[in-house]
Amino acid sequence: HKFNRIANQQYSTHQSTKKLRIKQISMSSSVEIPIIEMDEHSINNESLEKLKRACLEHGFFYLKNEKPSGGFHIPKQKVDRIWEISRDIFDVSIDKKMDSHVKKSKNHRGYFSSLDYKEFNKDPDGIHIKDNKEGFFFGSENLIGPGNIVPEGKEHLLPEIEEYMDYCKNTCFSLMHAVAQTKLISDVDPDSFTKDYLAKNPIYMMKLLKYPPTNGNTDAHTDYGLVTLLLPGDSGLEINSNGQWHSVPVVPDAFVINLGDLLAMWVNNSIKSTIHRVQYNSSEGKYRFSVPFFMHPSQGTVITC
Repeated sequence: HKFNRIANQQYSTHQSTKKLRIKQISMSSSVEIPIIEMDEHSINNESLEKLKRACLEHGFFYLKNEKPSGGFHIPKQKVDRIWEISRDIFDVSIDKKMDSHVKKSKNHRGYFSSLDYKEFNKDPDGIHIKDNKEGFFFGSENLIGPGNIVPEGKEHLLPEIEEYMDYCKNTCFSLMHAVAQTKLISDVDPDSFTKDYLAKNPIYMMKLLKYPPTNGNTDAHTDYGLVTLLLPGDSGLEINSNGQWHSVPVVPDAFVINLGDLLAMWVNNSIKSTIHRVQYNSSEGKYRFSVPFFMHPSQGTVITC
């Protein structure tokens, strides 16, 4: 399949509506990130226009968990439970964490920390924020290979983790259906887009992250996939828009959504993938937990741009 206006270079994957004006006095004046409401395959014209503007400006928006028609994209009890699991899974010795380390897996699953990988700083001014967090990787069965990993004694958590990922996957289907309705992905039919490029055999991954109370950071980066659904938990997220950094506050009962490099490339950057980072310091000595879910097209999808 090819979109109407793009050709040449090919890549393949393997494996109540309102606006919130965000002010960050120490960094910049303001940036607007809309709060979007939608149902599974339905979004009203007002929200659709706000979504389109967000796609064009910076690719960030909030998704209210509660649907206009009733119910939730992800049941509230499942959201509450993933927070409990996030705290529980880190409550093991460092030895048990290291026994479940990604370096010991064949499919890049399990425990990791900031010491384990090279950083690729994308700060436009070259300012380096030292990455400082730990986490666990989980993913779909077709992501390199099957089998998710947790520390010894935490095996009972896996079914609930995988159930939460399934809710995230279905929510991302709805999100991309809405993005397709903006017509920024050519004139492709939203139902066909979801069916042909996402629903057949999607690739996805999720992280459970834990940041320390002081200098809990993620360096400036963009997300390389299609769309990210973030359960943020606490303050600290910042985006770089128009050359300035802006805080992204937590909105109660809403997810932070951002669009990734692959989608931006797919449509010749008519949709934005924006640099972002985390800088976290708690005056109360609290750890910061967050749960990002990363969605990619179906395995074998050819990306043309």
